[in-house]
Amino acid sequence: MRGKSWGTEHLAPPHLNPLPDGERKRGTDDNQGKRENMYFFYFLVIINVLTLAEMAYYRRWRKKGIVYYPWLFPVCIIFYVAVNASAAAEFLMIERVINPVAVGLGFCCAVIRFALKYVSAAGLGKYWGVHIEIRKDHELIKSGPFKILRHPGYLSTVFEMLTIPLVANAWYTLAWVVAGYSVLLYVRIRLEDNVLQKEFGREFDDYRKNTGALLPSLRLTPPTCDDT
Repeated sequence: MRGKSWGTEHLAPPHLNPLPDGERKRGTDDNQGKRENMYFFYFLVIINVLTLAEMAYYRRWRKKGIVYYPWLFPVCIIFYVAVNASAAAEFLMIERVINPVAVGLGFCCAVIRFALKYVSAAGLGKYWGVHIEIRKDHELIKSGPFKILRHPGYLSTVFEMLTIPLVANAWYTLAWVVAGYSVLLYVRIRLEDNVLQKEFGREFDDYRKNTGALLPSLRLTPPTCDDT
C-alpha cells in the first residue's frame, strides 16, 4: 500500500511530478506509506478505546428509568461504525495529498468532543444515559452547559463525527457524514424534546424558549411574574 504525501511533492524534479498541486499521486516511498497507515490505525484504536472507556466510566452515574425509542442508540452505533469503516477505506484506497491543517482540525475536534462530553455527563449526573430516558423523580437540568444549550452532549457527538474523516482527509466520507448525521441528530433531538415536553410541560416550554438545541439561542425572554 502506498503512503500519503505530506506536501513535500514540490521537492521532486518537474518531470517526475507532472500533475498540478493537490492532484499528484502520493506514496513513492512504501516505508513512509506503511508508517502513515500504522499511525492512522493507532489513532483509530486509541479514539475508540477512549470512547469505550468513557462510556464505562459515565455508566457508573446512570440511574435506570423508562427508555423511549430504544432503536435510536443502535442506529447511532451503526452510523458511528460506518463512519470509521468509510474513513479508513477512503484513507487506504484513495491516494491524495494529506492536508496537515485538516489533520490538526481533526485532533482539535477530538479534544473538544471529550471535554464537552465530560462537562455534559457531569452536569446530568445520574440522569446521564445513551438512551432517551426518564427516571423516577426526574429533574430538568438547567445548570452548567445546559443553561445555554439543551443538548451539549449531542453537540459533542458532532465533533466526534468530524474527527476521523478530518484526520484521514476522507472528504467523501466527510460529505455523507455531515448530510446523514444532520438528519439523524435532528430526529433524535425532536424525539427527545417531545419526551421532555410531555414530562415537564410548561417548565420545559419556558426552558426551550431561552436555549438552543446545539447553539446558544438569542431569544432570551425576561422572567414572568409566575417565575419570581
